[in-house]
Amino acid sequence: MYNKCLSLQKDNLHLRKGSREDKLTGLLNRAAFEQDIKKAAQKGVSSVLFIDIDNFRDFNNKFGHMAGDSVLQKVSKTIKECVRTNDRVYRYGGEEIVVLLIECGKENAERLAEKIRVTINGLDNTAYPKISVSIGIATYPDDSDDIFAVVEKSDSALLAAKSKGKNRIEISK
Repeated sequence: MYNKCLSLQKDNLHLRKGSREDKLTGLLNRAAFEQDIKKAAQKGVSSVLFIDIDNFRDFNNKFGHMAGDSVLQKVSKTIKECVRTNDRVYRYGGEEIVVLLIECGKENAERLAEKIRVTINGLDNTAYPKISVSIGIATYPDDSDDIFAVVEKSDSALLAAKSKGKNRIEISK
């Protein structure tokens, strides 16, 4: 009976983990983000990085989805390697990735975003075009005392980075 309970607990843990993880990238998924973002404000200063792989749709159309999946996996792995252990990385949708930086002000968030951007620029993507990302940054409570508004502001900053030429960082004002 004890072994059966242990097995059931392991199965439940595996199911819970699977329901929070994106299968392709190994990142946390959007459902996990929706749960975790509610808790972020309780931990004090937090920053949100909204990251988008530049020209990804064109890349997929030209080189195929398998090549696109490979790029998405490389970028996801690189972002995970660049962030601190207490930070959380999510596949938000498509080629958009969100990083939740716990107890991280805007200045440190900008440094970390630049580290991510430069590291991704340096990835070996032989046989395909170079990879670049655009990143939007917003910080709680500096940019808003509503954590959901902070997420929207980081997304707006990302859109500004895209409109200003891509492969850059924009900070919410």
